[in-house]
Order: sequence, then structure tokens, then C-alpha cells
Amino acid sequence: MKKILVLLCLLASPAWAEFYMGVGAGQTSLDVDLSTSSGTLGGFDDDDTTAAYMITLGYRLESPEYYGSAFVAVEADAINHDIALRHQVGNLVEEGEAKNTFSASVIGGTEIYPGIDAYVRLGVARTKFEERFTGPSSSSSSNEKEEGVVWGFGAEFKDLMAGLSLRLDYRSTHYDTFKFYSNGAKVKIESNMLTMSVLYRFK
Repeated sequence: MKKILVLLCLLASPAWAEFYMGVGAGQTSLDVDLSTSSGTLGGFDDDDTTAAYMITLGYRLESPEYYGSAFVAVEADAINHDIALRHQVGNLVEEGEAKNTFSASVIGGTEIYPGIDAYVRLGVARTKFEERFTGPSSSSSSNEKEEGVVWGFGAEFKDLMAGLSLRLDYRSTHYDTFKFYSNGAKVKIESNMLTMSVLYRFK
């Protein structure tokens, strides 16, 4: 609510705005917990380093006259990653794969040191998941696009040269719990991503 009020105040006051775009790369992990009515098959983490690549488009608003260095921005991201996980307990096998993600966020922050911004992020994401469950007498699969809530934070080093900025960003996405069609197994999914991006501001 506070972010929305700040955004409305900026829109209603003399402000300057700019578009920006960027590319980034980093690491992402996926945590999956699968449980059934008879107990828990278990959770597993992707302990390997998995690459993620990102394209960002954003629109930033500031009103230095009224709000100093505070700012808000809206962003859209296209993230490419391909995480394949496998977990087995006895003759029960769970496999999962996460494909591309598209997200939209609102970020708000302020300058904490000349040329350095700190910010927080809140948004939504949509990711393609492929899930497979194999048991002793049956198997099932699910290929769905799942929505999740995104939160995160980061820092940006502004105007290093010719409108270019460097950003360090952490974000965590918590997805809705969904079920396999045939055996009713519940799947909880969380992803975490750390990236470094180069942004260009169109001034």
C-alpha cells in the first residue's frame, strides 16, 4: 500500500521519467517439496550452479523537488533458465524441470550514497514447469505454467559511463501449490535468483 501511495504521489507531482533496458546474467536455484496423503516424498535443492539470463525493460519515475532521491519504477523481465532436478526414495521417483520465466514488478527505493541506489521489489512471475512422478504401479506428469509472488532487493550503481548502470539483484519467487492429476501429490515450488545486470537509460 505504501508503494502505491508513493507512486500516486509521484504521478500527481512534477516529476521526470525515463525508460531503460538491460541484460543480465547470474545463478538460480529451485526448491521443490512434494507431499502425498501418505506422507512426504521429500524436498530437494538444486545444489549445482545453474545459469540464468535476463532481459529487462523498465520505466522509472522521480520527483526530486518533492521527494528527494526517492523513486519508483515498473519493470518487465524475460528470464531464460533450464533447471532439471531428480529425486528418488525407494521406487518413487520425482523429476522436475523449470523453463522460461516472465515477470512484472514494482520497485521502490532511494539513493543511499551519491551514485548508488538501494531498492526493494514486489511483483508476479509466470514460469513453465514440467513435473513427472513415477511409482511402482503408476506414473503421472504435469506440464503447466504457474504463477508466483516475487519479492526481492538490490543495489544499482548509476551512470558509470554514457548512461550505463550496474545492478546487483536478488529475488525470490514463491509459486502456488498445485497437484498432479492422477495421484493428488501436492507440489510446493520456490526459486531464488541472484543476477548482475547492465542497464542503459534513455534520457
